[in-house]
Amino acid sequence: MPFMNVLNRYSERVEIQFDAANNPDSPYVWEPGEVKMLPQEVAIFCRKKSTVREDPITGKQTRALLVEGVDKEYGAVQASGEFMPYRGPELLDRTNMDAAARDITYLPIANPQILAVEREAVSAGSHARRVAD
Repeated sequence: MPFMNVLNRYSERVEIQFDAANNPDSPYVWEPGEVKMLPQEVAIFCRKKSTVREDPITGKQTRALLVEGVDKEYGAVQASGEFMPYRGPELLDRTNMDAAARDITYLPIANPQILAVEREAVSAGSHARRVAD
C-alpha cells in the first residue's frame, strides 16, 4: 500500500478519527504546518473530512489538509509556510449567494441563564413515569 504526505495548511489544530476500532494511531492530529505520512486510504479519507469551507453554488470545497500528489497547491503551500486563517464558526461560504443570503450572520447559541426568582417556580419533582407492579 503506498504512503502519502498530508499537510495541515490551516491555522488551527486538525483532528480526524479513522477506523478507531482497529487503529491504535487514530485519531490523527495535525498541528498547523505539520506533515504526516499516512497510508493512501487514510490520507484520502482525512483529506475529505477536513473541509473547512464549502460554496453550495459552485460546489467548491476548501480543505485544511492537502495531500501530496493529489492537491496541486501542496508544494506552494508547503514552501510558503502560510496558513489559512480561521474560518469562523460557519462551514457555508456565502460569497456567490444573493445579497440577502450574504447578510445573514452567525449567532452563537448559549444555554439560558435561570434567575433565582425563576428557579423557585421550577418543580423539583420527578417527571419519571411510574408503573404499577
